[in-house]
Amino acid sequence: MVRARGVNWWWSSDLVFQILYRKYIVKCVLYLLFAPSVAHAQMERLASTPQELSDAIASSGPGDTVVMANGTWTDVVIEFFNEGVEGDTITLRAETPGQVILTGSSRLEIGGSYLKVDGLWFDQGSLRSGHIIEFRRSSSRLSSHSRLTNCTITNYNPPSYLTEYKWVSIYGSHNRVDHCHFAGKTHDGATVVVWLRDPPNDDPVWHRIDQNYFGHRPELPKNGGESLRIGTSSRSMQDANVIVEHNLFEECDGEIEIISNKSGNNIFRHNTFRRSSGTLTLRHGNEASVYGNYFLGEGKSRSGGVRIIGERHRVYNNYFQDLEGTGYRAAVSIVNGIPNSPLNRYFQVKDAVIAFNTFVNVEETFVMGAGRSSSQSLAPDGLQIVNSARPKIPHIRNFERSWPS
Repeated sequence: MVRARGVNWWWSSDLVFQILYRKYIVKCVLYLLFAPSVAHAQMERLASTPQELSDAIASSGPGDTVVMANGTWTDVVIEFFNEGVEGDTITLRAETPGQVILTGSSRLEIGGSYLKVDGLWFDQGSLRSGHIIEFRRSSSRLSSHSRLTNCTITNYNPPSYLTEYKWVSIYGSHNRVDHCHFAGKTHDGATVVVWLRDPPNDDPVWHRIDQNYFGHRPELPKNGGESLRIGTSSRSMQDANVIVEHNLFEECDGEIEIISNKSGNNIFRHNTFRRSSGTLTLRHGNEASVYGNYFLGEGKSRSGGVRIIGERHRVYNNYFQDLEGTGYRAAVSIVNGIPNSPLNRYFQVKDAVIAFNTFVNVEETFVMGAGRSSSQSLAPDGLQIVNSARPKIPHIRNFERSWPS
């Protein structure tokens, strides 16, 4: 063996080993510090009783699933309180979709982040007040990044139509309600409501409501029969940034406001309205976008399209056919405003754009200055109506002399 002069070979080999060993230790430490945490072993827990359900929810971690056994669950309050993480949602689901039926005074609270509820059916029950489903744990602990999907609420009504409660209340931010079925509501209170956050934390809520079925809702003899409401009068100057898309509203006759928009910067697109005695109403708030929707009255009395109140709304590329509504319920009803209007009345329509819409066989196409009176005296200002397709000469009714007939 040839060795370099003046070099201890054994000492050199030991030094090389020490250097390599130290590098290995450093790499291990860096990996432990910065590598992603080891994935949680995903568990599925079947619950057949309310106590088992509560225990299963409490024991679950990110990625886990709690399964409710098939059958009828009566007078159960489900407190789905937990915390998932992005990419590892905690799921509460039916053993078989449509075969887990909640009734009596059953209700559901979704409280936390990255939670998902799938396949439950609330049927033939009733409450005295509150909400059947709500996205919050308490008034100060709201849900985020959570989802209600493939769920049904039908005929969950109290004896008196005057009893007020909501079917679904969406609190928090970045939540989603999709592929759900709502039908048969006969009592006071909107079917689905989006609640905005209170100041000072009044950022947009960014919810998504899509691909749901809003079914038959008979006329309520008072206000409060909306199928969907976004915001409130008192919070109507806040932006919500909610997307409502690909939903079907059928025979929603609860009141004139099928959808009641009461906040800013919301999008209503690709929805279909069939045989519904009402309108998509931009009641309060500004800068809504309404496009790609179908309003199909099918000859039903008082069926309407879009009612416009407020500033900088965009209503375009919509299709209106066989609508019988007039005045506030016209295909497009542009409402007069009130000087110095309070939040719960009528703000002047300003800088609205109504473009590229199609009208076929509607009773009234445009109504300008709807609701005009001595107090409701502000005509629309800066309104643009352009490029509408009209197979027949449309009926345009003007309440303001400043509008050409």
